[in-house]
Amino acid sequence: MLCFSVFWGSSAVTLPSLGGSSVSPASFFLPFYFGRLLLLPGSVEALFEELTPRRPIFWFLILTIWVIISALFFPRFFEREMMVFSLTRYSDNPEMVVLRPASGNLSQMVYAVGGFATAWATCVYCRMPGGYRAAFQAILAMAIVNIVGGVLDLATTLTGTEFLMDAFRSGTYTLHNDAEVANIKRLVGWMPEASIFSYFSLQILATTFTFYLARINPLITGTLSLILVLMIAASTSTAGYFGLAVFSLAFGLYAVWSFFQHRLRPIAIFSLTALMGIVGGLLLFMFVPKFGDLAERIFLEIVVKKSTSASALERGSWNSTAWNVFLETGGLGAGIGSTRGSSYVLVLLSNVGVIGFVLFAWMIWRTMSISFPAASIPRERAVIWGGRAAVGMTLIVGAALWNVYDLGTSFYCLLGLCMSVDPLRSVVPAIATRKQTVLQKSIALGTPNPAESA
Repeated sequence: MLCFSVFWGSSAVTLPSLGGSSVSPASFFLPFYFGRLLLLPGSVEALFEELTPRRPIFWFLILTIWVIISALFFPRFFEREMMVFSLTRYSDNPEMVVLRPASGNLSQMVYAVGGFATAWATCVYCRMPGGYRAAFQAILAMAIVNIVGGVLDLATTLTGTEFLMDAFRSGTYTLHNDAEVANIKRLVGWMPEASIFSYFSLQILATTFTFYLARINPLITGTLSLILVLMIAASTSTAGYFGLAVFSLAFGLYAVWSFFQHRLRPIAIFSLTALMGIVGGLLLFMFVPKFGDLAERIFLEIVVKKSTSASALERGSWNSTAWNVFLETGGLGAGIGSTRGSSYVLVLLSNVGVIGFVLFAWMIWRTMSISFPAASIPRERAVIWGGRAAVGMTLIVGAALWNVYDLGTSFYCLLGLCMSVDPLRSVVPAIATRKQTVLQKSIALGTPNPAESA
């Protein structure tokens, strides 16, 4: 599921009846992901056990119900009373139109339901024996697939064979895979544009670097983290640079805390590596003038001129319109998928109103504040902390730059990982495997152990 989530720009199925909406590979795989869970013994009971008010999944369910209500009724209730930026898929610039029911309401509602189902299933998967180990391996696999996409994107650009990547960019989204900054192609990997690639890579970086700090396969997780940092920098995305600034600040605070806790080895290794990179960069500035000129042009394009660019002005108008929609609907929102924003906070307020915003914030708070049970295993705690770091990074970057309700399949998988913690019982509850179930039945019937008989 996590590996499929990397192919954000791909389409498994296209639905003409929904305005040409694309069904991504991860969304297409969701019925199999959830269906496989239902075949496991004890999974149905485990799913319903999560739907109690003390569990964060319950509040995610309430939020999703509110999202469905908003999508079905609010665009009709406020129809033609205000102007919004539509979620059209065939225009480079979203159009400002009169509010009315549209395909965006239905598609975003479906994505919201899919996100809830993904988190719900992942939560129960992680609670099964070996679930956290599988989650760790899946996150590493996702990181590798994402890095391979970045390498192939760079290689096909250098060799003039970009058409080889077209098979993975089949979605009916607006693609910006050939965009350049200072005559340098922006790295996009499997994604439709550089900002989504950096957003996704930051999410993975937060997990792999947390694993590295926890000394879980440090050679692999540390190497993956370094490669991801370089790729985010190569994407020349404002979102990516903002995320790296947040990452650097968090790392600095952790380093200070680690100094007083005498946990310096992973900090020292990563700091030394970063210092070597900085020294190498300074040497390039000194002895390769062209490199310095290129870095200056990129800095001017991404940082200095970004605030006055057409993209920045457009996103500013999205935010202004989203805030006006929030006010004109009396804080109720115009319905999920009705309008865009350039901040996830404004997306929530303009689409699902105060009620949706409060439900989302409460759900995240309940998820991130669950205490670990005393009997939890350190490695499993580290995996969950990796998920929390990814969720936090996604929300921080999204609060500044994200423009729709759906945060991506990988986010909901990692959110489900975080939701799996329960302080009132073991991190890994007794959800029986098929072999355990057969053994228990044989004991109850007084028959020999099938494995021993064999």
